[in-house]
Amino acid sequence: STLFPYTTLFRSGGWDLVVIRDVHGHLLPSEILEDRWKMYQAPFLVKNNQMQAQEYLDEQHAQALAAQESDQKDFEIRLTELEAVIGSFAQYDDLAQVVEVAEKTKQVNEEVKACQDLVRQFNSREVLFDRDQTDYSMLGTMVKSFEPFANLWKTAGDWVSNKESWLKGRFDEIDPLYCEGEVQGGIRLMFKTIRTLKENEETKPIVPIAEQIKKELEEFKPYLPLVTGLRNAGMRDRHWKAISEKCEVEVGPEMEGEFTLKMMLDKGMLSFSKEIEEVGDRAGKEYTLEKALRKMKAEWEPLIFDLSEKYRKTNTYILKGDGEAMALLDEQIVTTQAMMFSTFKGPFEEEIDEWNA
Repeated sequence: STLFPYTTLFRSGGWDLVVIRDVHGHLLPSEILEDRWKMYQAPFLVKNNQMQAQEYLDEQHAQALAAQESDQKDFEIRLTELEAVIGSFAQYDDLAQVVEVAEKTKQVNEEVKACQDLVRQFNSREVLFDRDQTDYSMLGTMVKSFEPFANLWKTAGDWVSNKESWLKGRFDEIDPLYCEGEVQGGIRLMFKTIRTLKENEETKPIVPIAEQIKKELEEFKPYLPLVTGLRNAGMRDRHWKAISEKCEVEVGPEMEGEFTLKMMLDKGMLSFSKEIEEVGDRAGKEYTLEKALRKMKAEWEPLIFDLSEKYRKTNTYILKGDGEAMALLDEQIVTTQAMMFSTFKGPFEEEIDEWNA
């Protein structure tokens, strides 16, 4: 009741200190007084900070937008230059230029990819800036027009390089899957490219180059059985011996002289493609058995039986970890029995019988 007359003053904010000092005779510490004024000032400070932050964000937004517009202007020039470079490819009609043009094709492909990345970046930023997305469909048009040139000169460049290494390089360094893919894929790609080039009068002079590359790839295609058969990962000395007997030519990684595809062709091994393919196929299937056998043996190495715990107070110990071992055993019994019936078990028959026992 004593404070009731001063309630209004106390709540008014400015008179609360007078009430506390004059009515109650109490002086507040300076720290509390300072905090009190900070409290009254806080709404103004928050609003002021908000205004400053908004001004900063507006400034950054304007700078980012200006940078975006500047970059897009530069990009327009970049696209014009790229269009001119792509248009110049129609002048290359000499296969002797293959190394130079293939390198230029690689550079253009890299530039196209970089431009496509920039288009996605610019358009995504325009969404953030709440602006209409710029139409860069001209880049797609350029990519489509460059496609036959890119297919032609990349395939030609790869073929010239691969042909030399496949024929005269170490035979045991040839990647059979890559070789087969490049030859088969190159033939299909050249067929498509030739058809596209013939549709345009400006590109017709380049058609003979594509036809020449396609012809050379088709001439190499019959060699693929030798490559895929003899470069099988399962090829062992016994297989090389079998091939040497069938072809009546001593051949193998340890042979004297150059171990190259060209050497094999010179020795007439192409005429034994069927026999070589059969030996290679057998080597592959034997290799599958060999890997499965090695895998089964390796699976037992990390298994550990735990006999550290005694059974009650006896000197008998409890075997732990047998569950995983029994599951593995059941699985491997089935696998081993299947191996025993395989017609390709010959080189590993003794090892398989021992493992089954």
